[in-house]
Amino acid sequence: MSKLVVMGGDYLNGDCFVETFDPSTGVATPVARFSIDPDVFWSGLPFAADANDCYIVSALGLLYDINLATGAVTTKGGGHNIDCMTLNGSSLVAMGYEADFMYLYLETIDRATGEAADNRYLIASDGFNVNRASVAASATDIYVVSSGNVLYGCSLTEARSWNTPLNAQVLRLTYNGSQLFALCQGAAADQYRVETVDPNTGTMSLVATFSFSAPTDYVTSFCADATDAYVMSNGNPVYDYPALLYDINLSTGTVSVADLGKNVGAVTTEVACFARGTSLMTDKGEVAVENLARGDLLLTSEGAFKPVAWIGRSTISTRFSDPLRVCPIRIKAGALSEGVPSRDLLLSPDHALFVDGLLVHASALVNGASIVRERAIAERIVYYHVELEAHELVLAENAPVETFVDTAERLTFDNWEERQALYPTSKPIEELSFARVKARRQLPARLRQALEARAAALTLPDANAA
Repeated sequence: MSKLVVMGGDYLNGDCFVETFDPSTGVATPVARFSIDPDVFWSGLPFAADANDCYIVSALGLLYDINLATGAVTTKGGGHNIDCMTLNGSSLVAMGYEADFMYLYLETIDRATGEAADNRYLIASDGFNVNRASVAASATDIYVVSSGNVLYGCSLTEARSWNTPLNAQVLRLTYNGSQLFALCQGAAADQYRVETVDPNTGTMSLVATFSFSAPTDYVTSFCADATDAYVMSNGNPVYDYPALLYDINLSTGTVSVADLGKNVGAVTTEVACFARGTSLMTDKGEVAVENLARGDLLLTSEGAFKPVAWIGRSTISTRFSDPLRVCPIRIKAGALSEGVPSRDLLLSPDHALFVDGLLVHASALVNGASIVRERAIAERIVYYHVELEAHELVLAENAPVETFVDTAERLTFDNWEERQALYPTSKPIEELSFARVKARRQLPARLRQALEARAAALTLPDANAA
């Protein structure tokens, strides 16, 4: 489960705030509070975010760049007349309207300068509804839906566009790194559906159906990561009505609701990676992760050797980061079973281990005894991301752990340009089909009891000691 970015404020005096929100714990962390153009509805401002920054376009067309680590706010560019935007990695993708909403334009905005690139795409259609403004983008394509529920696609890499009808009233689109999702109107006014969408054929598949807790609420935002989709509803953001976050599990279709009182606009990426010094099993024996290279063969949990496609590197400033999100988790030797791991294993909180048929985030395993969160850490942490051709389970200190899956944005890595040069047109990595446990409360009782028994056994005195 990714960290969400929350944006809200008081439109009457131009006061705006940005916070991060952890859906697994319900904890909100303030990032920044600043002034922005007044007399606008916060739920209507174009808004996008990644792991490092969030971006807001004001009513006067300025791009606000808010650093999520420091809270620093800078304004860039100007003159943007857009209705919504999203991120596709290196660029902001913006959407606006012309000629009484019968024409729609798409353009990319340079994140460094705030200026629009000279690549505007103009689409004529059966009409676009400003109240259903939504744009989604992958690394290669942009997607929008017309009032007549036609999906329009536009390539960012070649002169190609297409359209296909959808068999649903689509309210919002979002792209989670590998899959396009639609939020659709249900049979009743307060009922909604989340569906997957094949952008080439228009084929849709139901994920979940749910109803708003307050029938008069309306949708303000829709986003998704690798495991969950999130829908924000609000009664009236002008008068500080409570905002509700609906969390839809993409595997099970189950829905949970949290009362936030804020507008959620985007999902940021999670840190899922290895700490320096972690040994992984290769065809030549154990090798520290920082010494691995492209082409090295890693042993998977199925007994096969698979080549490393790329090693990503992320430097995290612990001074400005939420310790619950970035501080390493130490899985002590033998904490999972006899000899697993063989030595203490350090992972980022959102890195999953394969335990009892489940992908379990390291942070969900913390018990304060055999599995603990590191407290005495340096001001900067370097994490390593091991990418294979597919999402695999490899052996780290003899424990099965996941390799990189692109629920995290590679652009945030220190060496992302290297990866872009190697694989400029690569496809998203499909996640393994195992159920994912993201919080301790989701651990099955049998697994929790087994881990507690292991922890107790590890603390018992050695009967053979002198």
